[in-house]
Amino acid sequence: KSTMEKYGQVKSWGEIWADKMVKKWTKELKQFHLKGSYKKKTSITKNDFPKYLNRYDDAYGDVIQHLIDNDLDRALRAAAPTWASLPDAVNGQEDTQYTTDDAKKKFREFLLQEINGETDLYLEEGFLKKLGYKCCENQNSAITGTSPEGKEPIDLRPTIPWHSQFSADTWGWKGRQNVRCYDTSLLILQKFVGLKAGGTRGNQNTTVEGTTLLGSSNVIQIALEVSESETINPIESNFQKGIDYLDQELEKGNPIIVGVRHTFFKYKKGSTEKKHKKNEQNYDKSTDHFVIVVGRGYEDGKRYFLFYEVGTIHSDKGQHDKNRLYVNSDNKITGIPQHNLGNTYTITQIRGNKTNGNFK
Repeated sequence: KSTMEKYGQVKSWGEIWADKMVKKWTKELKQFHLKGSYKKKTSITKNDFPKYLNRYDDAYGDVIQHLIDNDLDRALRAAAPTWASLPDAVNGQEDTQYTTDDAKKKFREFLLQEINGETDLYLEEGFLKKLGYKCCENQNSAITGTSPEGKEPIDLRPTIPWHSQFSADTWGWKGRQNVRCYDTSLLILQKFVGLKAGGTRGNQNTTVEGTTLLGSSNVIQIALEVSESETINPIESNFQKGIDYLDQELEKGNPIIVGVRHTFFKYKKGSTEKKHKKNEQNYDKSTDHFVIVVGRGYEDGKRYFLFYEVGTIHSDKGQHDKNRLYVNSDNKITGIPQHNLGNTYTITQIRGNKTNGNFK
């Protein structure tokens, strides 16, 4: 149902939770002001959450099927009206202390325990099939093909929760969500997988083929944009090193954050290189967006890396089988995100994972 009439409420679920978002982020904004951030933002209203009123339009359906489809967000929304302990539950009890992020983390934790046989909860193999569900036997069928080098396909998606950067719960108002692709990618690695990601904007400078990149510790830069000529130039000395690192981490079961370029900076009349650098957001003046590599395969004579797209609200597009970055003969790794078929991504940098206190 779209309204809370069943519970004596007139407002829709979206309105109820938009009101709660206003209350929550008004409090957060005050803390930001105390820390000297977001001073231009003076108040929070429901207009800051334009998609929130429609958030519960899909809060229905078969929860088990949503879980099989790896759509944890929809599964949680569909279950919340029944299960009072879940985030966003609507039964009138006190607000749960747990967030959607916490629920996703717990789901992965329990799933891995079950897969590894570390629980005393016995689930008979094939029990879902007995209940009428088609599950799991063809889960990785879309990610196939062993490369000539013997690299077998890998798909980490079943055990890694996807997350959108356009999450009011996580990031607050729309303006903050728009610039949270890196932070969302980092959240998935750190909170859902337990990895500490490297490649932070530190103080260490790196010189790559004569170009000094500021604050680029633990980053493998494999391409740089030349905006004047609208070209993206591969860094051949780092190309194979980057591919080897992606393979190494995937074989450990680790996802990897990568930076991609999708739009050339457009010089305006009279524009200078100094102005250009001020307008480009990331330190390498090439990276426009961040995604997460979660698998690999081989298709039509080309290797590819599967990625999670955090820059969409649609779970199916964010985890799509065709979110693939292909390794090309010109030393570029490119692909098309399925939420925006008019865009082409080119990997510019690969950000290292930190394990056991050391970058490797």
